[in-house]
Amino acid sequence: MLHLAIFYTLFSLTCCYALVRGGDPERLIAGIMILGVALTPIVVNPASRRFYGMEAGLLTLDILILLAFVAIALRANRFWPMGIVVFHSMSVVGHLLKLGDPQLIRTAYLVMLALWIYPQMLLLVLGTWRHRARWIATGADRSWSTSSRPSAAARLPSGPNG
Repeated sequence: MLHLAIFYTLFSLTCCYALVRGGDPERLIAGIMILGVALTPIVVNPASRRFYGMEAGLLTLDILILLAFVAIALRANRFWPMGIVVFHSMSVVGHLLKLGDPQLIRTAYLVMLALWIYPQMLLLVLGTWRHRARWIATGADRSWSTSSRPSAAARLPSGPNG
């Protein structure tokens, strides 16, 4: 259970840092990650059957999270959220591999799903750190990309935490 203590410690520190120091994209991604971690125990199979077959509830949750990450990545004035999309896509691919090969070893399936949160946390920390560095250097860091017809809100620079 030490690995769970380490994970939850790193996860909490990562998300708290993004929520306190990040801009809108960083805070949204941290919030989605928190929601995903909180909902995972609810959507997985009972412990006696967990990861022996495809986890349909977890696949559904992972697809919804992926769609939210894609929406943020397409709108954010940042490059790093695309990395979050790529890493989270690997979890979805893990589900598809289990669907394609039901005999896939339980531990391999579990690792394919759980592994990708660590590079996501690293990107979130680095993205938050870069946001703070830009804010300190220039006094502003726009959170969202602007289109050819930006709204008034899109033209406003982000504050130090948004």
